[in-house]
Amino acid sequence: MNLRSLLLAPALVGGVLAGAQNQSWTATDINGVQHSIQNYLDQGKTVLVDVSAHWCNPCWVWHNSGIMEKMYHEFGPEGTNDLMIFYVDGDAASSLNLLTGGTGSQGDWTLNTPYPIIGPGGAGSTLRAAYGTTAYPTLYMHCPGAASGVVIQRQNT
Repeated sequence: MNLRSLLLAPALVGGVLAGAQNQSWTATDINGVQHSIQNYLDQGKTVLVDVSAHWCNPCWVWHNSGIMEKMYHEFGPEGTNDLMIFYVDGDAASSLNLLTGGTGSQGDWTLNTPYPIIGPGGAGSTLRAAYGTTAYPTLYMHCPGAASGVVIQRQNT
């Protein structure tokens, strides 16, 4: 099964168009690397954006399910290179200390996370606001050539 089939089927069945999904955002990850979603889309990649919060238990359960890591390894830069994934801590109080398991966090979000993490310094809350995210976790899928993305409805893990 290819990536597009894997992601598109649930999106068509359970996806909701998210008109606020601006496909021209640029954000800096915790390593200081700047990412432009449009650049990835222009390269023909599908982009998944996981908007969560460091304190959110359902987010932590989803994060620890391993599905995002598996997809990143199989379809990301070291796999077929058809996919890019971002973890976004949408809480305005996000900090590197909280993302690495400090008091008030569910745990170390950076441990074994191979894809970029965006959050500290307001970067994550800016993206959360741009998406209009009202609940955590929320997963957005952007496909090349689409005017906007979709919200992917997830099943409990």
